[in-house]
Amino acid sequence: MIIKATAPGRCGLIGTPSDMYGGSVISCSIVERATCELDDSAVRTSIEVSGVRQILSTSNDLILKGDRLDVARAVLISLGVDPAKTPPFSLSAVTDIPMQAGLAGSTAIIATITGVVASFLNLSLNRYQTAELVRKIESDVMQVICGFQDAYMTTFGGINYMDFRGKNSAEVTIESTPYATMESLQGYCGIPPIVLAHTGVHHHSGTVHKSLRERWLEGDTAARNGIEEIKQLAYFGKKAVLSADWSALADLMNQNHAIVRDLGGIATLFPIAQRLTVGGSAEKLISSSDSSMAVTKIGAGGGIDQDSATKGPLVLAAVDTIGSGGKQGRIVVVGSAIWMSNQGIGISQVGNRDLFLNMINWLTADEDLISIRPKEPEDRRIAVTGPQLRMIFAVVLILFPLLAIGSGIAMWVKRR
Repeated sequence: MIIKATAPGRCGLIGTPSDMYGGSVISCSIVERATCELDDSAVRTSIEVSGVRQILSTSNDLILKGDRLDVARAVLISLGVDPAKTPPFSLSAVTDIPMQAGLAGSTAIIATITGVVASFLNLSLNRYQTAELVRKIESDVMQVICGFQDAYMTTFGGINYMDFRGKNSAEVTIESTPYATMESLQGYCGIPPIVLAHTGVHHHSGTVHKSLRERWLEGDTAARNGIEEIKQLAYFGKKAVLSADWSALADLMNQNHAIVRDLGGIATLFPIAQRLTVGGSAEKLISSSDSSMAVTKIGAGGGIDQDSATKGPLVLAAVDTIGSGGKQGRIVVVGSAIWMSNQGIGISQVGNRDLFLNMINWLTADEDLISIRPKEPEDRRIAVTGPQLRMIFAVVLILFPLLAIGSGIAMWVKRR
């Protein structure tokens, strides 16, 4: 018997990321989906995700390794599958959802795998239970910092208004934790006239959410107030969606993005970075996150040996002052040779250029010049043809003056 399940990606319209903090969100499914098939006629248990395959013989084979197969391993761990005892099966999952694009790509794969494995084990789960299980797998087993929106949207699908009151991503999910309140808007509005574009830049959701989450947990006033403002936007967004007032929805979405942008810092990129060892009078300038790691070898399919890897945070840049008196010098060392390449400084979303210029200002003892510089104005040009140029000349330099003169003469004649 073959068991098949699919789950859609999702596009958060408004309210994100308040789903992590008991807020409300409006989100809709996208066409792209993840698909998983389980065949119970297999002789040996195997898992495959996006072309990467592994045979499972014992529970040791379910240890997470930081590769694509972790989504399948995490589901099997959560559902109590023991390759040595559970009847064999082959499991294969694929997706056409862009990964690490903020579209719940990984969550959709987890949802499909959870669906087929739960059915194989004869577990009866309703959609709310499935959504909570999917979120728990991603958060507790895979240790990904995430909210509740992705798990519910990949399980329910459609366009929904979701209320997550009483749910906090920083707290351990227990039996008394309430389910989200799901309100389908599908039958009350058409498809939102929105074009969804993917830049191709990958962002790990755990890294994206970590800084804001830490600030919120620490009671940071700006972070707390920003989240409260975002919560309110979803209330008004619901009315805009139900009345098909897309201009109002667009304004609310822009407000949402502006708040999130102001709450976030400016990212910097350090491709192929080498960790530094800081000692003596040197001071670390830039460090990676706690979830980062340094490796010397990456296996097939992106697999990483986490046991031999050096866990973060890792120093990526350091500074030092040498000498004394009038013969003092300053040093900045960065563990990446290409962080200031044309490609790095050409991306407007990252702060590599500002960081480099600020380093230069510090090296030359011009600390007063250290700042985040405004974006350069775009050079927008209008290309016109010869006939169009002559038309502009006739209208601006001939027609408009003649109209002004004619109006003056008409007014003069009327007054006489």
